[in-house]
Amino acid sequence: MRLPLKIEDIERSLVDHRTKGIPGGTAPFPLDEIGERQWNVLREDLPLPWQYSRNRPWSTTVSGCAVSSVSPEL
Repeated sequence: MRLPLKIEDIERSLVDHRTKGIPGGTAPFPLDEIGERQWNVLREDLPLPWQYSRNRPWSTTVSGCAVSSVSPEL
């Protein structure tokens, strides 16, 4: 039987340059530290393609970092 994932487990998951939407050459880091990266789409810190949507119902806050639906799959 699989136990349900806890948000803490997801936040501790490591992401790196192999993760979709993460810039190339990025060393592994826990997902909950993504806000500390201060990446900016206007500075072209993130790989294309991406979509930024503001003030949508699905906007949320993740790990204290305001996220407004950044979608790298479009």
